[in-house]
Amino acid sequence: MKRLSLSSLCQLYDELDSAVKEYTQLLFQELSLNQELKYEKELNNDFICLMISLQNKQREAKLDTDNVTKRQAREGMVSNQLELLPPY
Repeated sequence: MKRLSLSSLCQLYDELDSAVKEYTQLLFQELSLNQELKYEKELNNDFICLMISLQNKQREAKLDTDNVTKRQAREGMVSNQLELLPPY
């Protein structure tokens, strides 16, 4: 570099400065994209968790409904059996 003229050094400086600015801009774009993808991933994970929670609640509600229906059916069978017994 000691042998380069002042104009060559200025030209090299301008080229390096331009390259640094270009790479800085590219880095910011990549970081921004990375943040967007992370946010989207978090949203997807939250959505999946909510869907699983909803499915579990639906499953529990169905089991509760089925248990109530079975209990009512059993109670109905017992009351029907009591009614069918002849009086002695």
